[in-house]
Amino acid sequence: MVNKKDGKIALALSGGGITGWLYEIGSLTALDDFLEEGFSVRDFDIYIGVSAGATAAALIANNVSPEELFLVNLGQKESTYYFERKDIFGLAWVEIVRSLGRLAKNIVPVIKYYFKTNEEVYFMDLLDLFQECQPSGFYTLEPFEKYLTRLLKENGLSDTFMGLKKELYIPATDLDTGRYTVFGDDGNKDVPIPRAIIASSAVPIFFCPVTVKGKDYIDGGVGRIPLFDIAIDKGAGLTILINPVVHLNNDREKVCIPTIGGKCARIKEKGFATIADQAMKINTESRFYLAMKRYQYQYPDVSFCMIAPKSTETMIFMQSFLGIKDRVKIIRFGYTSTAETLIEEHDRLKECFIKHGVSVSKERLIKRMEERRKQMAAIVPNNNH
Repeated sequence: MVNKKDGKIALALSGGGITGWLYEIGSLTALDDFLEEGFSVRDFDIYIGVSAGATAAALIANNVSPEELFLVNLGQKESTYYFERKDIFGLAWVEIVRSLGRLAKNIVPVIKYYFKTNEEVYFMDLLDLFQECQPSGFYTLEPFEKYLTRLLKENGLSDTFMGLKKELYIPATDLDTGRYTVFGDDGNKDVPIPRAIIASSAVPIFFCPVTVKGKDYIDGGVGRIPLFDIAIDKGAGLTILINPVVHLNNDREKVCIPTIGGKCARIKEKGFATIADQAMKINTESRFYLAMKRYQYQYPDVSFCMIAPKSTETMIFMQSFLGIKDRVKIIRFGYTSTAETLIEEHDRLKECFIKHGVSVSKERLIKRMEERRKQMAAIVPNNNH
């Protein structure tokens, strides 16, 4: 039952790479099971997706159900919505070859300079001198743009913002100005949805920036959190935010990060990539928290409900955010973690949803949760993808 009031209802999805996308599939399915029959996340008014969340937002805005994505990625249904690593990114050969060419061109003058001046050479000096020779990224998301274009076309879905019945907004960060651009907004509705998605997903260093209308864009999650701004600007009275980007609370009485030797590790023992990932998540989580507090204070009549995993549960995200291993486990975790949170916080959430004319049902979720558990228990995870 739904009788929407007090503004539009928005769904905002954060990033988190491939693991974040898989978590969101499970989480959205649990949210759908929580809503009373006759209303689903496909009936929201506004969809906002940043980075990996942009893909899920675009599909749901195109009326694709979370359950279909859930079943497909559990391997229970054949569909083009099941994509693999090769469909998403490829090595940026052109960019790497160009950088090697620049290096070859500059290395001789640099060597001559140091022999002539007889200055002591440090590694950091070389890094600084050859900065312009470095590639803008090691991978390109062009394969994902082609895949998404084909996917939308084959399923009869819109690859343009103007072709959607729902509002869809995908922010990306302008690399040169530091400001974010909202694709789907007035002035940027002509940008194809697949192009907007890869612009919002271009994580610095890993991926080359994506050029749109002569401007270079990187991950929409860099800098200011745009999800709150967009929802409010577009008239949302209730915004449901799903954020998989949560740091791991490595309390070794409750959590064990395994090492090759079999002991439980401190995060620093897992190397610089794991340290960088933890630091990024701590930073993102803090910015989310501060942004939510700010907007709750500024707009007391607007409701924000955030769904995120508990920090002691996120060891499943310890693999690379580019990794697609443990697909089934992550989707299971997304569903179960979200369902348990919705049950635990039922009273608060019910009050929040009812204020905006949306009915929820703990009983329906519990029943559906039991059905999903049986469904997922019958699946043997395939980690070869």
